[in-house]
Amino acid sequence: MVKQKRRKLNLKTTINTKSRCREYRTHARSKANNSPSKISDRIHYHEIQRNRLKSLQQAINVLRSLCYVFGDRMLENPMMFVSRVGTIVGCRLSARTLTSRRYLLSKSFQLNQEWSQRQEALKKLALGGDYEWIATVQKKFIGGGLASAVDVDAAACGAEEQDQVDDIVDLIYKLRHTENAADQLESTEYAVVRMLLKNNAVTKLFDVLSDPINYGIFLNEHSACLTMDYFITKENFAAAAKVASLVMQQEMLDNHLVNLLSLYSCLRWLELPAEQRVFGADIHPQPDAEEEEISEDDQKTFKFPYLKNEHFDHHFDLVEPNLLVGKTLLWTSEHLSEATLVENLRVIGALFYNQLDLLESQLEKNPTIEKSVASICNERIDQLLTGLGEGQEESPEALRYGKLKELLEKSPKSESSELFSSVVGQSLDSIREVEEKKLATSQTSLFKQWNDRRQSLIEAQAQKVALRIRLEEIAGERIEAETEKERLTFFENREMWLDKAYDRDRLFEELKVDVEASQQTEQQYSVEMFEKARKYVEKA
Repeated sequence: MVKQKRRKLNLKTTINTKSRCREYRTHARSKANNSPSKISDRIHYHEIQRNRLKSLQQAINVLRSLCYVFGDRMLENPMMFVSRVGTIVGCRLSARTLTSRRYLLSKSFQLNQEWSQRQEALKKLALGGDYEWIATVQKKFIGGGLASAVDVDAAACGAEEQDQVDDIVDLIYKLRHTENAADQLESTEYAVVRMLLKNNAVTKLFDVLSDPINYGIFLNEHSACLTMDYFITKENFAAAAKVASLVMQQEMLDNHLVNLLSLYSCLRWLELPAEQRVFGADIHPQPDAEEEEISEDDQKTFKFPYLKNEHFDHHFDLVEPNLLVGKTLLWTSEHLSEATLVENLRVIGALFYNQLDLLESQLEKNPTIEKSVASICNERIDQLLTGLGEGQEESPEALRYGKLKELLEKSPKSESSELFSSVVGQSLDSIREVEEKKLATSQTSLFKQWNDRRQSLIEAQAQKVALRIRLEEIAGERIEAETEKERLTFFENREMWLDKAYDRDRLFEELKVDVEASQQTEQQYSVEMFEKARKYVEKA
C-alpha cells in the first residue's frame, strides 16, 4: 500500500512539472514573438552598444591628440585645423582596413616552415651545433687567419637566438674585410635579415643595412617585403619608409608587390604629423661629423683603404629623410600603370624631393589631386615658407612656393576623402594574393638552390683540406726518402761528401776572418793595409 501511494505521488508530481514547463515555454514563445528579447537580438544589441562606446572613445582620443598637437592654434587657423582633423581621423579609420589584421601580408608568405628546413640541411653536413660552429668560425679568424664564405654562411643560417646576434654580425664584418669578401653568399644576407627581425634587433638591422661597405648585406625582394611588413604591423612607419628608401637605392623596382609596399610605407610616414616625420638615430645612422680644421704643423699622414668621393651623387649620398622618401615615390611611381596613382605620387614625390620644376610642370597638366595629397603638399609648402624666416616674403623662393600653392589649389580635387595611403593599400590588396604566390614560389626555389650550393661548397672545401693534408704528408715522405737514400749511398759518394766538407770548412774560415776583421780597430786596419801596400810596391 505504501509503495502504491508513493507511485501515485511521483506520477502526480511528474505531471505537474511537465505542465508547468509547457506553460513556461508557451509564455516565453509568445513573449518572444512580441518583443526583441531573443538571445541573438540581445547579442546584436550589446555589439551595437560596444561599437558605439568604441567610436566614442576613439573620438575622445582624437580630440585629445588635436589639443596636444594644435593647442590655441585650433582657433587661429581654422582651415589648417580642418585639414589636420581629416588627416588624423583618417589615419585612425584607415587602420581598420589594412592594419587591423596581424600582418599586412599573409602568414603563409613568411615561409617559416620552408625556411626552417635549412636546419635539416645543416644537420646533414655534420658541422656540430650552432654555438659550436660559430665558435669554430671565430677561431679561424683569430691570429690573422681566414674563414671561407661558406663557413660564415653556415653560421648565419644556423643562428636563431638573441645571444648569437652580435657574434654573427661580427663574423660578417670580419669576412667583409678579407680576400673572401667577394664570395659572400646570398643566403648569408637573407639569413642575417631574418635573424635580426626575429630577435627585434632594429638598431642592429639598420646599422648593417646602412653600411654596405663594411657588411655587404643587401635586401632581396622577399626579405624587403618581410621587413616592411614587420614595421608596418608595428606601426613603425619611419622604419618602413627607411627600408623603402634602401630598396630604391638598390634600384630593386621590378616586383609589383615590393613597389606597392614601398609606396604604402612612404605614404603612411608622410601622413604622420610634421613633428613625427623624422628618422631616428636607431634607424638612420648619421655620417661622422666633419673634423675640425687643423694647422699644417699638426697635420699627420695616414693611409686609408678608400677615400670618400667629394661629388654628391643625389642617390647614395642622400641622408635627409624628406629627400629619400621623395625620390622613392618618384622612382617607384614610374613602374605603376594606374594613371591616377602615378599623377599624385609624382606631385608629392617631386615636392619632397625638392624638384620644384618637375612639380610645377606636373601641376600645369591639371591632374586630379587626392584631397589628402593636397593637404600634405600644402602643409609641406607652409613648412618650407616658415623655414625661410621673417622678412623673406618677397624673396624668389617665397614667390616660387606661393605660385606652387596657387597651382595646387587650382587643380581639381577628387571626391573621395580617404587617405591616399588607403588608395594604395586597396591596390595592394587587389594584387596581394597573386603576387605573394609568385614571390613565395620563387623564394622557395631559392631555398633549395642555396641548400644545394652550400652542401657542394662544404664538400669541395673538405676535399681541398684533405688534399692539402695529403700533399703535406707526401712532402714529408719525400724528405724522409731523400735522407734514407743519402744514408744508404754514403760510401759510394764519399769523395763528394769530402769535397762538400772541405768547401764548408773553407767557408767557415772565411767567415771567421771576416768576423775578426770587423772587430779590428781603425788603427789596426790602417797598419794592415799599409803593410799590404808596401809589399805590393816592393814586388813591383
